[in-house]
Order: sequence, then structure tokens, then C-alpha cells
Amino acid sequence: AVVSTQSGHYGRADELFWEESDNIFSDVKNELLEHHQSYVEGEQLNSKTLSNLITQISQFQEDNLGYGNKSDATRIPSRLFYQPKTLAVILGTIYKYRSENNWRKVDFTTSGRMAKHLEILSSIWNTFFEMGVQTRKKILLSEELDEANREKLKARIERGG
Repeated sequence: AVVSTQSGHYGRADELFWEESDNIFSDVKNELLEHHQSYVEGEQLNSKTLSNLITQISQFQEDNLGYGNKSDATRIPSRLFYQPKTLAVILGTIYKYRSENNWRKVDFTTSGRMAKHLEILSSIWNTFFEMGVQTRKKILLSEELDEANREKLKARIERGG
């Protein structure tokens, strides 16, 4: 099967790529069942369902965290969506959050849950930090900066993770 990775805007893979990625999804499904079983019980873990969720989170990031947006949240790098272990962590964290908050489903297209969706992204980042998949960046601020700008930058860095 031909796999399409043609971008909608800034690197978001289209839904066909995920729907046609049965090899990736069999590995992801195994990871989910092994490490997140209590959160995915009763879920339809097929390529259509998972591709829909991946496409939604990708689109959410593009619309709300992409170029020109004012949010301080940090996007999940797209390369992590193409590795079965990290993709399973992303999806497992989403299902865990949904279960813990008694949501019937996760829908990243609902604009009224923006703060909750950003919490999910924060949870995913924290899981990656705990696993060592990502490391927190160390940022040095020049001593030449005046105190007002130094404090503004510090606050911005802390909000951005």
C-alpha cells in the first residue's frame, strides 16, 4: 500500500497514512494492551479509531500551538508519532486522562475543552520526561540582561516547559 505523508500545513500527516499503517498499529496496540490495559479495556483499538485520535491531536496542535498562535504550550514533536513505543505513550496517556476524568470519549475538536486538552499534552510531556524520551532543556540567560527582561524570560520559559 502507498503511504501518504503529504502535509496539510506544517508537517501534519494526513489520515490516510495512519489508516494504512497496520504494522505500526499492531505494535502500538500491543504496547497499549501491555502497559495501559485498564484504560483501553472495551475500546476499539483498530487503525481507524487510532488514526482518528492521532489526526485530531495533530490538528489540535497545528491549530492551537502552531505558527502564529500565542499559546505557551509546547507541541509534541511529530517524530514521536511515528515510533510505536512513543505513540503508545501518547495514546495511553490520552486514554488514561479520559478514564480518570470520566469522559465518554476524547474529542480534540471541542473548543470548550481547550484547557483540558492542554493538560493532556502536559501529561504526555511529563510521561516522556519520566521515561527519558525527552529531556528538559537547560537555558542560560546572559548576565547582561536587565532584571525586568530576565524575569519576563524566566516566566516565559517556565510556562513553556
